[in-house]
Amino acid sequence: MEINIDLYKVGYLVGRYGTRALLYFTTAKTAISGYSRMDSLASKHSINSSNIEAVKDNLLECLEYIDW
Repeated sequence: MEINIDLYKVGYLVGRYGTRALLYFTTAKTAISGYSRMDSLASKHSINSSNIEAVKDNLLECLEYIDW
């Protein structure tokens, strides 16, 4: 009994599925790091909604960027 293995097909399949796994891994790592960066940025720039003066000042600062 002889087993014939086509190394071209093996290399193709390893490359195909290896590339997919690497793509999914890098996409997941990028999404996780992007989320953590945005979460930290949002927590640094959050406004205390119980402080009426801070909310009013933020609203007035934002109004200058709205194009009527």
